[in-house]
Amino acid sequence: MLSTDTGVNVPTSEWVFSRLPGFKKVYMPPSTVEGMERLLQLPVVKEKKDSIKVLNMTELTPLAHAMPFRLETGQDYPLWYHLGVGMFNRQLDAFTQKVRGHHYDLILYEYAPGLNNFFPFALRKELQEHYRLADTFLAPRRPTNATIEVYVKP
Repeated sequence: MLSTDTGVNVPTSEWVFSRLPGFKKVYMPPSTVEGMERLLQLPVVKEKKDSIKVLNMTELTPLAHAMPFRLETGQDYPLWYHLGVGMFNRQLDAFTQKVRGHHYDLILYEYAPGLNNFFPFALRKELQEHYRLADTFLAPRRPTNATIEVYVKP
């Protein structure tokens, strides 16, 4: 049985709204809002502007509008990243090769240990080996036991 006690429980009464486009009327933990604001201040985001290559494996999908960045598409691109449901081993292998080849400038990964491969754990291991962890903040979910990890090219 998984423990949901992370020691970081942010009651929804303390959640706030973000000023970012695409997040109007969406409330979330202050850590999430502050993390998104730090994300927009990263040198790679400011330097690359709209030519930045981003893999956003989080629930913060409106970031594509706020940063902005172009979403990847293609006939073999998964609709969602839940391994075995919306994403399969063939797509995981493709993402793994892109991570190993440093295809992306920035990768956002939501680490939700209580959700079985909702975001593929195997890809997180690759990120830890091939990218640099630049920031971590709470994910916008209840209970507040998941984090957003921000990886940049080394």
